[in-house]
Amino acid sequence: MLTVALMAIGSVTGAYASDSASLDTPEDAISFLESQPIEGLDPIDDSVVIVTPPNTTEGAILTVDASLSAVPAPGVDTKDVALDPGAIVTIADSTAVPAVSPDGAVIIGVDGLRPESVVRDPSGVVAGDINNGGTLVALRPTSSGIQIVSVIPNNSASEEYEYPLGIPTGAQIYETDNGAYVFEAADQSGLGKIESPWAVDALGASVPTHFELRGTTLVQIVEHHTNIFQYPITADPQWSYTHTAIARTGNGAIVSGSETAARAMTELRRCFNCSFPVSGAPRGYPSNYQILNLNASPFSFINIPAPVRFYKTGPSTEPDWYFIAQTGHFDGAGSRINFDFYKPSGYPVRIAISATIVKDNGYAQNSTNSYVAKTVWNTFITNLILNIRRN
Repeated sequence: MLTVALMAIGSVTGAYASDSASLDTPEDAISFLESQPIEGLDPIDDSVVIVTPPNTTEGAILTVDASLSAVPAPGVDTKDVALDPGAIVTIADSTAVPAVSPDGAVIIGVDGLRPESVVRDPSGVVAGDINNGGTLVALRPTSSGIQIVSVIPNNSASEEYEYPLGIPTGAQIYETDNGAYVFEAADQSGLGKIESPWAVDALGASVPTHFELRGTTLVQIVEHHTNIFQYPITADPQWSYTHTAIARTGNGAIVSGSETAARAMTELRRCFNCSFPVSGAPRGYPSNYQILNLNASPFSFINIPAPVRFYKTGPSTEPDWYFIAQTGHFDGAGSRINFDFYKPSGYPVRIAISATIVKDNGYAQNSTNSYVAKTVWNTFITNLILNIRRN
């Protein structure tokens, strides 16, 4: 199970630019986030199964089943549903977050979130305030996990927001070069990822922000005390479920080695489609904003259109990027898939892949698409490591 506080940030324009005085209550935060055009704010997914947190998780205010599509059996009270490993359990009282979490959970507390302030919207959103100090947070179940959006009302609000972490025994946390954090279980399978931080003011201007991991506490620093921003400011960590692509041998054993993300970038610049195993990929490393007319079918005689636009993230020496699906893509235009590269000690570079899918193709097709995608990304990282070693 996973206990998490996540956030998404986006560009905001419009009425609230000079109206932050009206953001006084958690209900105001919910209304604000649903009424403003905030780029990057994922839609609420009312099909996500929300279950009552286990009684052993003190202070929990929202739990989402990790499968995102699991439905309790008829007549079964949600509080009795067994949670999958990786379920999201969001904690209000950060003092209740253990450094080592029980039941396979990843726990992220929202420091200072007062349980008595929490309100619940029929849409599934949960909101509250931090230390009765004006900063509001909203927890939003989405198709990729949970977003917990902080709404910073004015210049007197803090620049630091703390999220105490509890992870399962043996789990590891790795920072990527673009500021994200990848969570791996003891068996090296992916638990999920806190996406790269970002923050914007009420006019859509980016606000400098970054994460720091201080012991077992994730801290987001939002540098807004400069008198140049319009309020409110929205800021985040955002949790996404991920697939971790790991290079393996033919018999499934995990490959050891020292290949870095920088070396992966060199190889991808040499020949992108020598490693990237999707038909239609270019030979050269894509340029920023380039359209790639990919074919998602594993068979050359079948065309499954998957046009995407390429966006580079992180340092130029690292290969991190994301795709945005274009019109005609089978997952729906606007779907997003992120590729974050990181290197555990003793092993070659790996890829944490997360996605937000716009189009619901039904349970059977969604499951098939997910299985095929995982196979493709595992092939990608294995190809990449082999090509690095050959070249």
